[in-house]
Amino acid sequence: MGVDLRVGRGTAFASGHILEWPVSVAESSPSPCDEANNLELQRRLPRKALRLRTYRKADIPNHMKAATGDLRLLQLGSVAFLKRFSDLCERHGLRFWIDSGTLLGAVRHRGFIPWDDDIDVVMLEDDYDRLYAMARDPNSEFSRALAEDGFVSKWCAIGQIYHKKMRLQIDIFPWDFHCEKSMDDKEIADFRRAMEEENKNDRYWNVTPEERKVIHDKLRGGRPPDPHGMLFMGAGFRQNPHQIHSYDSVFPLKTIQFEWLTVPAPRDPSPILETYYGNWKVPPLPARRRPRHLWRCGCYTEGTTREDVRKFIDKYAPNGCRS
Repeated sequence: MGVDLRVGRGTAFASGHILEWPVSVAESSPSPCDEANNLELQRRLPRKALRLRTYRKADIPNHMKAATGDLRLLQLGSVAFLKRFSDLCERHGLRFWIDSGTLLGAVRHRGFIPWDDDIDVVMLEDDYDRLYAMARDPNSEFSRALAEDGFVSKWCAIGQIYHKKMRLQIDIFPWDFHCEKSMDDKEIADFRRAMEEENKNDRYWNVTPEERKVIHDKLRGGRPPDPHGMLFMGAGFRQNPHQIHSYDSVFPLKTIQFEWLTVPAPRDPSPILETYYGNWKVPPLPARRRPRHLWRCGCYTEGTTREDVRKFIDKYAPNGCRS
């Protein structure tokens, strides 16, 4: 069955197979995924019970159907954008690694989650602040390179680099070091409550880099960061206030395949993904499988066409990696 993917503002992916990916599980016998996907069971079972279930390889949906149509075209454009961003970061000595939905896609699907529509990366504060300074300087090489391709940026609790017309976007999350190398469950719970308290005023779009440093110093109790301490993102980020990770789960970074591109990733993604998603091996219910950004604002702005995206892909993607 075809899908109506008309070009124009307000395009919605509300029908067809874009939202209805079949879960890749063995059909011949019941699977733990069958139970976990039951919404009532998800409500009744504690997260620990779901987390301790045993999964066969077939239960991990790394070969669910890929996106199609305009969504897939924009995903490929996003990979080309990630390649461009990676090259610029390497040229300027900036370190980053993939995070959130992009990390989940790389681990679970070896590429985009079929319904995802943007790129998520992390930078340590020092690199993030250097990137912020370059992006804000219209005369910097980094800023000029982005502007040549039609990209602009905005900066709040996180950084966002996005195209002025095409729906291509990278979210950049700044992480900082805690003063402690390890924390017990109570200390982590106390720290998370402190983060929630700092973020309760919903200042997501109003936290400047200078304010973020003040808040992070406060969260550390005024003590200096330990370069091998636990890692957290605290200031202004209400969407997931539980982000605190061990140094060993992140470093040393490794590389991982994301679509046709090899990108930096945490050393051990599992505990990080569990912090974000709980039982990350279980895909969400079909009704929740929708593009987060494109669902609201469509694939293109007025005056932008599929051909514009294809030209961008051809510019930065190698031959054989454009579909």
